[in-house]
Amino acid sequence: MKTLGMVTQDGVYTNLGLLLSDQCVHTIKAAVFQGTTQSEFKDRKEFSGSLFRQMDEAYDFIDFRNQTHSTFDKLYRIDRRDYPETAVREALLNLLVHREYSFRASTFVSLYADRLEFTSIGGLVSGMSLKDVTMGISVCRNAKLANAGKSRERHTRRKSDCYDKATGIYYKKRSRNTVLGIGQSSCGRLLKK
Repeated sequence: MKTLGMVTQDGVYTNLGLLLSDQCVHTIKAAVFQGTTQSEFKDRKEFSGSLFRQMDEAYDFIDFRNQTHSTFDKLYRIDRRDYPETAVREALLNLLVHREYSFRASTFVSLYADRLEFTSIGGLVSGMSLKDVTMGISVCRNAKLANAGKSRERHTRRKSDCYDKATGIYYKKRSRNTVLGIGQSSCGRLLKK
């Protein structure tokens, strides 16, 4: 736990230790809406506990509603989901890793008839611009949290990612169906069907 930064040398739990414990005060709120606006709820749920538990439960909530559609090409069936599982996983990870934890507000997952939105508190990391983000430059706000996630899942980078050792920045190719939204105090990712 010391190696991951969850406990100090004196044995005191750090903020990261709190985030990864069941006493975490931050939550993810998920909602399913009828149609393309927030005028009518179909379902909603709030996830609490450790960030890893929240991520797992939020993923299951989304996955249950992520429908599979099938087409046929001669004798072969081709299955396609509304949202690629890897895109949902990455969006959830980014929702937690890039969040600003000095604010108490929840993060949001909103599922509409035509899109899936992820909204996290905290604007761009200091020194980053919207142009940097749209070019695929990623600077981690919570590096120790990201490392704990990598340790947990033994996450490996995709071949399409490039790493600049001098700056410590990953450049990512983004999906055609992903739209980023950056506000002064929030960031969002939208996955289109």
